[in-house]
Amino acid sequence: MGRSSCPPQVNAGPAQSSGLKISAIKVRALNAHTNVSRAIIYLRRVTMSALSKETASMLRALAEPRRVAILKIIRKRELRAGQIAENFRTTRPAISQHLRVLTEAGLLSERRKGTSRLYRLRLEGFAQLRSLLDDFWEDALARLKKEVEEQARKSRKA
Repeated sequence: MGRSSCPPQVNAGPAQSSGLKISAIKVRALNAHTNVSRAIIYLRRVTMSALSKETASMLRALAEPRRVAILKIIRKRELRAGQIAENFRTTRPAISQHLRVLTEAGLLSERRKGTSRLYRLRLEGFAQLRSLLDDFWEDALARLKKEVEEQARKSRKA
């Protein structure tokens, strides 16, 4: 929605038609909406910049369910790309792309053995992600503790 699609604000005085008044109000509302949209976009950028780039990359990588499934398959032992692909109904190049994203995000490590690529979990890669999640967990536990203590006080008074 750009400003060019709306009529310009016109100040024609008391003789102004009601159609132009409504259009002027619409333009002001659109401008306010645009400012709110810009503020939301800015807040999203600030929030993402508060996270490290690595953590943001990990979160984006984990947003795809197939990548999470790959991590679950690999978590116990190192596997070749072909062995991983056998677990999915998709092409090997598609799985290779998922493996590349997970590797670039720092969640997998890759090594070559002859012509094969072997993948395994990179536990160090999960440390930043765990730290982020621990912050949320600590907040939730603090709220739970407060609630339990409040319920205990209420039951003692009763």
